[in-house]
Amino acid sequence: MMDAKLPDTEGKFAEYSSNMHWFNHLLFNTDGTRFIFLHRWKTPDNKEVGGFGTLMYTSDLAGKDIRLVDVSGYTSHFVWRDPEHIMAWTRIAPTGDGFYLFKDEEGGTPQLEGEGIMTRNGHNTYLTIDYPDWILNDEYPNPDRVQQVYLYHVPSKKRIPIGDFYLDPKYKGEWRVDTHPRSGHDGTKVVVDCPNGDQGRQLVLMDISGIVKK
Repeated sequence: MMDAKLPDTEGKFAEYSSNMHWFNHLLFNTDGTRFIFLHRWKTPDNKEVGGFGTLMYTSDLAGKDIRLVDVSGYTSHFVWRDPEHIMAWTRIAPTGDGFYLFKDEEGGTPQLEGEGIMTRNGHNTYLTIDYPDWILNDEYPNPDRVQQVYLYHVPSKKRIPIGDFYLDPKYKGEWRVDTHPRSGHDGTKVVVDCPNGDQGRQLVLMDISGIVKK
């Protein structure tokens, strides 16, 4: 691999054999039969991708059936929807940046999810197996330093804000506090990370049963 070139259809990435490489963000699928890992490498001359490139792979538990699912070089946050599908923020030509639904295979055609609505990168999850039509997501701070946490209802294509959280300017860079929304086992509660005045980092619990049970 170290002598290879990045699979690249846009010609934006140079040879990467001399750069530092690492693997992270391992995540099992919903039945525990496969897992994702990201292959990342430094691209200090390409600020467009934040100084590093990314490929998304999946593997069986034996490490034998390895599949290169996203070849774009832009994979960011992702989550398994079920044992065979992955939703990930990435960049797919000609549509551009967005959340895409991939099938766990090589050479597939990902489908854009939340077009025109989920337009900013965030920490995306599905609520639970009981509420597979609901996506829980957030956004990085806007110009007013507000991070919005929201639900996206896939069948109706509706976005429902559930919380705005101010992030003090002192929390930035490696010291930032992303909200990282995650749901309880029954899908009716959401917890987020949020600093609160002089108390520092706190957890905020929200009841969303009135939304998802309607």
